[in-house]
Amino acid sequence: MSAVAFFIGLFAASAHPLLLPLLQVLPLYPVYLSLVSWQVYAIVRVVGYTLLGVALTRIALQLFKQRRLVVEEEVRKLLLWALVLIALDFALKAAVANSVYQPLLKELTRV
Repeated sequence: MSAVAFFIGLFAASAHPLLLPLLQVLPLYPVYLSLVSWQVYAIVRVVGYTLLGVALTRIALQLFKQRRLVVEEEVRKLLLWALVLIALDFALKAAVANSVYQPLLKELTRV
């Protein structure tokens, strides 16, 4: 998580009235703050690329063990989820970044 996103999330959590209840939950405050400061599409991207890495690692291990390309059913499901999440990342980034986060950023940083 970048420092800029962290401070924007901190500012948003302290300034936006809907996010004020998050400040009262002290034990989980860092978790909530992290979720507020990360963009939705960034979380989807991290999960998608993690699933892709796990699936490709399992394929590589089977390739080294059996000396042939073996794609198990579970690995196919992981690959499908990874590709769906990565495509969703692109779609969300195109739709949400400019329509939600930019106006919110402009509103919160207005002096």
